Amino acid sequence: LGMSTSEGEEGGGYGEGEERVKEVAGRGFAKIEKGGRSTYRCDVEGCNKEFSKNYNLKAHRRLHTGEKPFRCRVKGCEKAFMWKSSLRSHEGVHGKQKGATAGSLGF
Repeated sequence: LGMSTSEGEEGGGYGEGEERVKEVAGRGFAKIEKGGRSTYRCDVEGCNKEFSKNYNLKAHRRLHTGEKPFRCRVKGCEKAFMWKSSLRSHEGVHGKQKGATAGSLGF
């Protein structure tokens, strides 16, 4: 992980109101340190949303990339989702099918 600091490094610290930005090469975000708190900013042009947790930014970036990592495990179903909660809701559809059991659905 290559990190480069673009602001506020001289003198060994940064004052209140100043922010220190670490661009994280190839990761699609900038880590912002301001007032003792870190946030993660989306680097997609025009977005700039900030999150307190890196994993929330990672989930947010799926909106930009279209990635759908959560796949239905039911045989013959090819559905995939950006959010785990959407997959869980979808699994309920299979559970309502006549005679369906967890074993017959493949989970």
